[in-house]
Amino acid sequence: MPPLSVFVWSGKHTFMHLPLTNIIIGNIFRLNAARRGGRRMDSTNKENRPVKDSLTGIKPPLICIPIMAENLDDLLCQAAGAAALGPDLIEWRADGFDWSCGTVELPRILDRLKRAVDNIPFVFTLRCKEEGGWRKIPGGLRHSLQRCALKTRLLDYLDVELSSGPGDIASLRELAGECGTGLILSYHCFDGTPKEDALIERIRQAKYLGADIAKVAVTANSRGDALRLLGVAHRVQSEGIGIPVSLMAMGKLGAFTRIVAGFFGSKIVYASGEVTTAPGQVSAEDLRCVWRVLYND
Repeated sequence: MPPLSVFVWSGKHTFMHLPLTNIIIGNIFRLNAARRGGRRMDSTNKENRPVKDSLTGIKPPLICIPIMAENLDDLLCQAAGAAALGPDLIEWRADGFDWSCGTVELPRILDRLKRAVDNIPFVFTLRCKEEGGWRKIPGGLRHSLQRCALKTRLLDYLDVELSSGPGDIASLRELAGECGTGLILSYHCFDGTPKEDALIERIRQAKYLGADIAKVAVTANSRGDALRLLGVAHRVQSEGIGIPVSLMAMGKLGAFTRIVAGFFGSKIVYASGEVTTAPGQVSAEDLRCVWRVLYND
């Protein structure tokens, strides 16, 4: 296995409810304060998060940069590099970490990581092997790590697979609400792109189970697959399903969906920084370059 500090996708098949707009407005406040030389906003302070909904019109989606490493030193290095790119969110793909220490060191790791990302809103993801996780983590340990991470109150969002089942999701949903953490419920398909109605049903299921954001990642084996994914994004927006979504098609034929999905209503795009955690990810710099034209921004 190559060092995870230079991880490249292996190709193996491997909230209290908080509005998504809190991140957008909160980042604006934080950046403005930094420009004025004021104090940075502590993103763990939920009282500093306005609730006004500004997700109207056609605007660029939020950029989330994932980081993944096997040890703390490499992870902190990646975190600093990702923060320097100025994303709206940073996701720690914790399934790449060596958890031989169990949950004991997790609070300390999260504290150091939160400082390293300069309080940029933070997503904790412990992806299961069946949906693209880097390593197999026993179910009991995985659930303990998720609960331990929530209890630190250092997370802005926790990403959990829909396949975890209603029982586990309800348990994590309850604890996330107590800790002021948002819940992302995600679905991944590495074999292809299901039909539109099937994907819409996944999003409705995520909403029913209490998600604050629904994430759907499919694999484009053809241009038609990629267009189908964009059709889902358009339907979510036009039909008013009532939950923010992050939609993307993986693979070479789906890469362009990460560029244009926001134009059809997708609210978050996952972009590569120093590492690539899914096939077809586009760099944050390239996204911003194209978006200047696409959104006239």
